[in-house]
Amino acid sequence: MTGKRLCSLMRFSKVTIRQLKKRTGFTLKRIREVRAAGIYDANICRDWIEAITGNDPGHDLAEYYAQQRG
Repeated sequence: MTGKRLCSLMRFSKVTIRQLKKRTGFTLKRIREVRAAGIYDANICRDWIEAITGNDPGHDLAEYYAQQRG
């Protein structure tokens, strides 16, 4: 999942960086790094999508997003 798509998902779900920090325990710096660089591992992508939306996207959808580069 590209950083741009991750930002769009956060915007669509109305989740701020600070809210995501509370949900995951990640630092603000780490969240900003991931928003800039993206995620390319299906399992990690699945965890981030679930943290943002509150719903488990399933393995297939997470793997699809993880394969998207650029």
